[in-house]
Amino acid sequence: MSTRARFQLTQAGQTAAESLQPLPQGAVRRYDIRGRYPDEIAPGNVRALGRALALRAGGPGAAVVVGRDGRVSSPVLYEALIEGLVEGGAAVGALGLATSPQVYHAAHATGAVAAAVVTASHNPPDMNGVKIVLNGLPLWAEELAALNATIPGLPPAPGGGTRTARDLSETYVADLLAPLALDAARRLTVVWDAGNGAAGPVLVRLAARLPGRHEILNARVDGRFPAHPPDPTKPANLAALRARVLEAGADLGLALDGDGDRAVAVDNAGRIVSGDALMMLVLPRVLAARPGAPVALDIKASDAVETLARALGGRPERTPSGHAAVKTALARSGAAFAGEVTGHFYFADRHPGWDDGIHAGLRLIEVLAASDRPLAALVDALPCWPSTPEIRLPVAEADKAAALGALRTGAETAGLALCLLDGVRARGDGWWWLARASNTEPALTLRCEGGTEAAFAHACADLAGRLAALGLPVPSEIAGPACTVPGGT
Repeated sequence: MSTRARFQLTQAGQTAAESLQPLPQGAVRRYDIRGRYPDEIAPGNVRALGRALALRAGGPGAAVVVGRDGRVSSPVLYEALIEGLVEGGAAVGALGLATSPQVYHAAHATGAVAAAVVTASHNPPDMNGVKIVLNGLPLWAEELAALNATIPGLPPAPGGGTRTARDLSETYVADLLAPLALDAARRLTVVWDAGNGAAGPVLVRLAARLPGRHEILNARVDGRFPAHPPDPTKPANLAALRARVLEAGADLGLALDGDGDRAVAVDNAGRIVSGDALMMLVLPRVLAARPGAPVALDIKASDAVETLARALGGRPERTPSGHAAVKTALARSGAAFAGEVTGHFYFADRHPGWDDGIHAGLRLIEVLAASDRPLAALVDALPCWPSTPEIRLPVAEADKAAALGALRTGAETAGLALCLLDGVRARGDGWWWLARASNTEPALTLRCEGGTEAAFAHACADLAGRLAALGLPVPSEIAGPACTVPGGT
């Protein structure tokens, strides 16, 4: 295929009678498109999605950048998406293999009105999907469903679109490095785990320009994810990174997910550093540069993060979990930073504000390089509030709403204070628990926290009792809990 190609449609492709199939309802999630390939996500409906997106972005001449992750099914879906966009008249910048943050960066750098990345992020290899950005913000919820609903009634394709191969990886690396102070006297040893995901190639390029010593595990892109599943929030997937950090005497380890928008850290003692702790480590520098700025925290984040943000002069506010909801809230409030305990971090002080695992890792390196203390000591000095990690309780998609409704009713009857921003967050005397529907898995996401050991035990017991009463299994983390401090495990 030439670098710049103009596609001519067949007469059949020009007719309104052409059959265009929308994505199945189950694949159109709240924050993006996800489903199993090829049963739910297939070239035909992804091509149709491209047609619809071209029209939504403005029709003929609309600039759209497109990238893909390294999944086995991603190349064919990527080509189908571009084909649909070009049929719809869009001017497509084809990035090829790229992380989601690289695609966001390309849209920002080129002024494209829309961006799309073929990815299923941290999900298993047999899944795939599409994330869409329009005018700098995610296309999600009702707007995403509405886009899919337009597919059967799309007008004849105008054609005349273009496809241009683009490689902005050097610009991306330069823009990552430009605002950061990484040339401190302290030279760090860092082990990265790309997890055979899309971040491997650009991470290799970046590491060559970073001070200190950087070792990259699993840099080769392989959509089968042979080293481990692409979800760094699961401790089992960090075993090799933790071991290598200890073997190498490294200052820290950083693991990325399948599309590179999340980061999870390991300290010099080989312990997993929680998302709460990472937020507390970077917040002082963010709020020193942006005094009094809003800080957006997802509904799962520890109250310890909120308390610290307020003590630093920030104005913490809660958002629903999920990248699309958080980005929308950040843009609306003008927050300097947003964070999720799952490893999505959004810096809007010296960065445009999208979630980028590599950028988040560099911000942690910046904090550590400016300190004379090891990461483990910095983590141990943080406030310790007894809490569980994020717990995923398998629940069928069809049963999620009923389970949450029953939990809400029971908590209301018991007189607990409720926050219904995202699921049910029930607060008692010095403790809280959360139950919400996962947007990417057939599961409920749970968490408990207390200001003291006794309060924590009360939170766990309260939620455990309510789950048992509904006939749901009680996770071991709350059946007999031990304190999970912000420093992790």
